[in-house]
This record gives sequence, C-alpha cells and structure tokens, in this order.
Amino acid sequence: MTASSQIREFRESVTNEILTRLGQGLAPWHSEQTPTPERELPYSPGEGERYRGINALWLDMQGRQDPRWLTLKEIANAGLSVREGEKGVLVEHWQFTGVEAGQAVKLERPVVSYPSVFNGEQIEGLAAFEQKPRSLDPVERASRLLAQSGVTVGESASDKAVYMAGEDQLELPAQSAFKNAKDYHSTVLHGLTQATAHETRLARETNPFGAQQHAHEAFRAEIASYLVCREVGLSPDPSSHSAYAQRWMEMISEDRNVLFRAARDGEVMRTWVMEPEKRLDLERTAHLRAQLACKDQIMEPVNDKTQHLLNSLDRSANRDDNTDKSLSLQPPKPGRTYLVVPFEDKDQAKVLGARFDRKTSCWYAPNEAALEKLAHWKVNEAPKSLGRADIEKEFTAFLTVSGAELGKKSLVMDGKWHRCYLIGEKESNASYCVHTDGVPTGLLKNFKGELEKWVGTGQKVSKEELAALSAQGQLKAAERALERTKEQGRAAKRAYGIWVNCKTWANQSNCDYLKNKGSRGYGVKLDGEGRMIVPLRDESGRLQSLQFVGTDKKAYLTDGRKEGLFHTIDPQGYLRDGSKLKATDTLVIAEGYSTGSTAHVITNKPTIVAFDADNLVRVAKVIREKYPHVTILIAADNDHHLPQKQKPLPNKGLVKAEEAAKATGGFVITPHFDKVEQQKGLTDWNDMEASRGIDATAREFISEAKQVMPRKEQRLVQTPAQTQAAVQAQIQTQDKSGNKSQIQSLPLAKEQRRDQVLEQAQTKEQEKEIVTERAQAKPRSQAQGQEQGMAM
Repeated sequence: MTASSQIREFRESVTNEILTRLGQGLAPWHSEQTPTPERELPYSPGEGERYRGINALWLDMQGRQDPRWLTLKEIANAGLSVREGEKGVLVEHWQFTGVEAGQAVKLERPVVSYPSVFNGEQIEGLAAFEQKPRSLDPVERASRLLAQSGVTVGESASDKAVYMAGEDQLELPAQSAFKNAKDYHSTVLHGLTQATAHETRLARETNPFGAQQHAHEAFRAEIASYLVCREVGLSPDPSSHSAYAQRWMEMISEDRNVLFRAARDGEVMRTWVMEPEKRLDLERTAHLRAQLACKDQIMEPVNDKTQHLLNSLDRSANRDDNTDKSLSLQPPKPGRTYLVVPFEDKDQAKVLGARFDRKTSCWYAPNEAALEKLAHWKVNEAPKSLGRADIEKEFTAFLTVSGAELGKKSLVMDGKWHRCYLIGEKESNASYCVHTDGVPTGLLKNFKGELEKWVGTGQKVSKEELAALSAQGQLKAAERALERTKEQGRAAKRAYGIWVNCKTWANQSNCDYLKNKGSRGYGVKLDGEGRMIVPLRDESGRLQSLQFVGTDKKAYLTDGRKEGLFHTIDPQGYLRDGSKLKATDTLVIAEGYSTGSTAHVITNKPTIVAFDADNLVRVAKVIREKYPHVTILIAADNDHHLPQKQKPLPNKGLVKAEEAAKATGGFVITPHFDKVEQQKGLTDWNDMEASRGIDATAREFISEAKQVMPRKEQRLVQTPAQTQAAVQAQIQTQDKSGNKSQIQSLPLAKEQRRDQVLEQAQTKEQEKEIVTERAQAKPRSQAQGQEQGMAM
C-alpha cells in the first residue's frame, strides 16, 4: 500500500466516525465515554510524551479511562503481552529525521507510518493506572494562564461569552452566572484559544459570525480548548459547538483534510496557551508568514529553531496531503509586486494604480506598467550582510518615527520582548522585539496592543535624518495624546448619561459589595446588574468616568480617564463648602473605596478615594494643590505578600503611599497584621475592620497616626473615647432638634441609628450634587444632552 493510500484510508475512518458523532448532535470529543477531566491526555509511557493533534483526539474518543497507549514493540520490550481478542488503534506518525553514518539528518521528504497502539487496559501484566495528583489546582492554573496571556477580561452585557479582537478582551457573564469556578475558568480557557488569533500572537484570519472562515476558526478553537481544558484538569464546555455543528459537517464532507488541518492548528494554539516559553517562536513564525507574503524579492530560510518547533508539533499530530511548504519558499503571486505604503499615502497610491490584498493586508502593483508609477513605495531587498550596528541605527530610527524611545535603556536585539517608552510618557508602556538573523525584522507594540512591523532595508540614517525622524515621532506622540483626550471626552459624556440615569443610591441593603465589605454607601449608585457605581471626578468636581464594582471584580468605563481623578467621601460637605474647612483640618487619602469608607468612619474626616496605588501620587498632588494648608493622611495598603513571592516584588501599597506622602508633606498610616491575618491575605484597613471590628481598627489607626505624626498635629485625629462621646452627643442633639443634615462624630456605637444619620446626611448632600451637575450640563448643546442621556 502506498503512503498516499495509507493516509486516505486512515483519514477516511477517522473522518467518518467524527461525521457520525456530529450527526448525532455530539462534538466527538465530548461524548459520554470520554475520560473524566481528572485523567491525563493520551500519552506514550515509553517515550514519556503525550500524543498530539488528531492522534490525541482520536485516542481520547476510544473511551478508555487509562491514558497510556503503547505500540507492540514497546509492549514486547517491557516483557508484557496484549490480552487475547484485543484490537489496536491506528495512529498517524510522521518522521522528519533519519540517521546517516551515525548522525541525525533531516529527511528531504518526511515519512508517514500508521502503527497500532494498545491501551493500558488491554495489556496483560501492566499495573493499573494511578492518577498522580496535579501539582496545581485546575482553577489556579487557569487563572495563571490567563494572567500570563496578556488578555483582559470584561463583563459581558449579555449571557454570552465573546472574544472582542479589537479590544483584545474576553467579555464573560459574571462568575456568579456559572455553576462553579471550574465552569467559569473552562470558558476562560476557550476564550484564550480564540485570543491566539490576535495579530500580535498567531495572526489568524477570522470573519464575522456566519462566515465560512469564522466556522473554521470556531472549529480550531473547539479542538484547542478541549486539549487545553483536559490538560489543565477542567471539563470542556460542549455547548459552544452547537451553533456550528451543521456547518462543520458540511466543511468536513467537502474537504476531508479540514479536520486534520484544524487539529494541527488547534495543537499550535494549545502550545501557545500552555507553553509560554514557545510563544515567541510561534508568534515570529506567524508574523513572518504575513511579512514574507509582502516581499517578492526576499526569499530566505526560516531559522532552524522555528522550523524545528513547527516540525515537532506536526510530527506527533498530523500532516495533510497539501502540507504548507517552508514559509521562506512560498513563491510570490505572479504579476504582483508588493509595496510599503504608509497610511497617509494610501489614497495617492490607489490613484496611481495600487491595489490592496486583504489576505496579507498589503498594497501591491498588479503589473509592470503600474509599478513604474508606484516605484516610490517598492520594497527594497535587504542586504544579507547587514551588520548589527546598522540594524541598531535603523531600528532606533523606526522607533523614533513611530513615537517611541528607549530612554536610558540600551537596544536589545535577542528576539525577545523588551519594554520601551512612548514619547512624552513617563511609564514604559510599549514593548519591542528585534530579530537579526536572515532578514532583520522587528515589532513595536504600544499600550493598546497596536502592532507596528519593521523590516531591515540597509539604509543608512544620518544625524540630520534622525533629527527629522525625531520631530515626526514627537508629532505622532502629540497626535496620539490628542486622540486619547478625545476618547476620554466621549467617555465622560457616556459616564454622565449612565450616572444620571441610575436613580438608586447604593447601600448595604441593596448592594452585595457593600454588604460583603461592611462598608457604607457614600455618593455611590447601583446599576441594573447590582454593581456599585463609583464616580471619578476631577479637581473641579466634574464627572469624567465611572468604576463598576461587583462582588468578584472591578472595571472602568471603556476609554475613560483615571489619572488624577478621585471620589470624595464627604457627607458633611466640608470640601464643597469652603467655610467649613479650616487650615488646621485633616484629609485622608486611600487607594480603594472600601478602605476609604473605613478610614472615614474612623476619622470622621473628608476622605479621598484614589482607586489604585499607581494613581495615589497623582491624586495626592492634586489635593495638596487645591488644599495647601490641610494635613494629609495616606491610609496605605500593606501588600506584605509581594516581597514574599519566589521572585520578590516591592510592597507596592507602601511604596506608593510613601511617595505620595513625600510629595505632599503627608503622613502614611499603615495597617499591620499578624501571621494568621497575613495568611488570609488581609492587606488594608477595611480588611482589618472585617477581621477585628471597627473599635479595634480605630484604636490601631489612631495609635499608628500618633507614631508618625508630630505631637502638635495629633489632636487632628480623635481618640475612640472622644469619638464615642461625640456620636452620643450627636444622636442626643438629633433627638432634641430633629436636625438630620450633619454628623460631627466618629460612629462607634448604636450601629443602626448611626447608619440612619449618615444616610440621611448623605441623601441631602447627593441632592445638592445632582443640582450642581445639571447646572454644569446647561451650556451643552441639545444633541450632547441627548447623547448623555443614553445608556451605554
């Protein structure tokens, strides 16, 4: 039997079985006989490697609980035998290397074979399989894979899970909508396999729902997520395939190799998710595939390391009859000369005859006549002997014109990602990588995930040209900043519309987050999904953005500004009414809302919520400038767990609090926890309140304040006894006069009465807030007003 007939026979049998199961409404690898998720994927105990791609799926479909599969040779070598009457299962094996004169050599053409393998349950004398406990809990491992991927998670407005390629974000229903954490993280892993299609990763082409290419992509993702979930130890969700089952059957019937290509691609996707150390090579290969399609003069081999990686993935998986040749050997499409056309030149190039190839996202000259007019944008061949110094100069110029710079760092050209700066930004919010072998190539990715590609040309860059490029880079940075400002302005309008349309103020009786945290509602609202909405305002009090806080996560309004914005807890209105605020008064600044709520209850002072540690210094400076004479206390978070990591990190909460205090002449008030509390992960003042109660937390806060503040300023913080007496006096005053507009004390007793007084004071202040906001909105046009009133 010839190799081609062997391939056809094996693939026919696999394909027919899969079509039969799809026709029964099943994703074949989700049948009831499939091993439980706790079992490992099929593997060869002799080689110590798992089966990959179509082989992994095919063996898993056999319904065996033992993941071990051995060849007859391996069974004989172990001194074992196959039980009488047992039949083996064929697998597809590709061999890419051979031996000549005792040396391993690469075969000119790979050799395919179809050995029979037998399951451990079929082998006489083989000890029963014992599943080893996993080194990491499946949910924890899934969470780590998500964190390592760089993909963000947002909450979906519907009950469906969707990957948004434009934002590079998974949008999922709230975790409470799932049966358990395992189901939630199984869906997350399915989304991660889809996210590998992003242009910064494996750069696969996808189309909208219903399109043929989208069905192909869904098929790849279904296979990849199955492999990933089984390897992690989670049950894959079989419900996601139902919308595509019929289309998959049609695809497979039309082209029997579709299944095997999808399994091959699914294996590569699994590798990207599960083996981060291989991501760079996989991504580089994907990007080279796109780049080499745009360069008809440059045809050089892909480096051996990348080719070896692809070979190793295909070897155990499968290879179809129309296997792609080496990327570097792909011939250019006849009659086309690809061009490098900047975005601003596209209209001019189009008028001169350039056409756009949507598959490669490149412009090209369709014939020689058009090429004469378009010669300005023709790709120049890169000299093979381009030196590292030339590459460094050229790539540095590329960074500059792209609006990025290295700062004090040196350019590293090792094929790995390194951080750099966007011009005009203080933080390293961009990254680059450079490959110097063969044709020099590089990539630049900014804070939004936007990708720019560079290919070495060998052109020398003079000092004058570099100065001109630098000017262009500065201009690009200014344009980027302007666009960001416009986006934030549009977000502010959406924030206003959402805020005024939410009528319910959040409190512990209607908000799960406040109830769980034991926090009070100060100027925060409740949305239709039960999330707390916290407004982000600037120093003038104008609403700029929103934070949405659920029981399991927090999210900010898309494109909204956060830097330098804050929320104020001030039911007495000290900051709104300047006459109430004295030069000797105190303000408290905290990272999160719940910490700010606890700090306010303890001190009875206006409290500022900065939202996170990175925003703490900016907010503190804004507050100091607005209130130059007040005393500022920073209610710090104590991230004690960070220095204890295997790779120690700074205690970010304390570091940023100290920076804020130093910048404003303030004082850091740090919560200290015992070992039991540290093991529970307690880090802030609200955590301490939940652990010890408000009285003990107040004593700890005031004791810490006395240690760090000069004696003359300690009077600005009340003692528990003083505040206890004050709240009693306040309640008595209210009983006599009926005055419900102010509260002058620290509430440490009579919980129910205290909360009633606070909420009444808050409600009156919030009514003033709405009036002020509507007054601010009056100058806006009617069209703007309509936009603001629309839900997001």
